[in-house]
This record gives sequence, structure tokens and C-alpha cells, in this order.
Amino acid sequence: MRVFETIKNTNVNGPGNRYCIWLSGCFRNCKGCFNKDTNLYYNGRDISIDSLLEDIKNEKENIEGVSVSGGEPFYQDSELALLLERILNMGLNTLVFSGYTFSQIKKRSFKAINYCSYLIEGRFISALPSCSTFQGSNNQRFLELENGEIKNDLTSVYQDDYNKSLEIIINSDKIISTGFMNF
Repeated sequence: MRVFETIKNTNVNGPGNRYCIWLSGCFRNCKGCFNKDTNLYYNGRDISIDSLLEDIKNEKENIEGVSVSGGEPFYQDSELALLLERILNMGLNTLVFSGYTFSQIKKRSFKAINYCSYLIEGRFISALPSCSTFQGSNNQRFLELENGEIKNDLTSVYQDDYNKSLEIIINSDKIISTGFMNF
């Protein structure tokens, strides 16, 4: 898979403590995109699914699930489907952030949708600020899925405890910011 970055333990990329994977490649060029560096496919590095799964397995006791963002995760649909399926088999939930809507994903027959526990769907629109914890803009929905179908729409659930958070992670070789700014 073409991966821009991984974060081993984050709580701003979905509910609970999560392992987060930012995939490379997106052609949308959304104004105000928080992860603009992920748009270029060549900005990432190739990491095997087995290597990602081994790293996730090492963090399994500290996390509730894995979030995949980008870039556009569904651009790497076959690999994403395999990764998500194996994560579910580990007993963790999966969340994918996508600029596609649920209906666009279904229409394009992306396989990975069948292995998403949660989907935050819809193009980011900076002119529509979100009033919800995990969506980037107010047009996006937070969906709970089961076997590739909508089980619950959780969009309004996280408006009650609305809180935008930004994490800053400082490693020896880089500084990573993730989450949503509240201003």
C-alpha cells in the first residue's frame, strides 16, 4: 500500500484510542484540506499489508480500532479491503474517512466498504464548518456500517459532545499534527 503516515495511538481520528493510517493519493484538491501533503501519491512510501498488520498487532492492547484516511483511501480499494478484513479478524473495528459519499462508493462497487465498521463520508467543504467531533465539514455523515450497509447514522451523536481536538506528535525525526482545529 502507498502510505503517507501512521500514528500508533490517537484519539482524534474516531471514537476511542485508534491506530491511524494516512494513505497517499487524492485528486479532489479540497480547499482547506488538512492533509494536503497526502494528495500526491509519490509523497508516500510502499508498506506491505503484513507489515502494517504486525505494527497494529503490537498496539492492539492500546487501541479499539483502526482509522484510515488520506488522501482518498478507496483509491487503493483492493489493498484496503484486504487490510480492513484482516483488522476486523483481529477483533478491532475499522473507520474510513472518504471524500466519496456512501452511494458513490456503492455505485463504484468498492470492495473495502464491506469491511468498514464506520464511514465518515462526503467531500470536505471548508465553507460548511462541522458541529460534530469527527466530521471535517457539516455536509459529511458519520455512518455505522455492517456488511457494507448502513446500520446507524451517527452524525448527530457526536454533536452532543462536540469537541474539536488537535494532537501534536513529536518524534525524533518529525512533527505530526492530526485531528481538527477548533478555530
